[in-house]
Amino acid sequence: MINYIIGTVEHKGDGYVVLEANNIGYEIYVSNNALVNLIEGEKAKLLTFLQVREDGVSLFGFESVEEKEMFLNLTSVSGIG
Repeated sequence: MINYIIGTVEHKGDGYVVLEANNIGYEIYVSNNALVNLIEGEKAKLLTFLQVREDGVSLFGFESVEEKEMFLNLTSVSGIG
């Protein structure tokens, strides 16, 4: 699992950022709160959760351990996620 990524915010989209680390651009889904705090061209560290499902692979990013834990708690509830 990828625990965190440190890199430069290359692009901000609707609900995601592209974080470049070691010449790889990672598309990471983030909350609106995190999206506001991340600034293009600046370095950032995001804690991550890699979700592998039968319909695709998604990488989610979080600014804090608490935010990540809340996400994991919510997605562990049956019918959510």
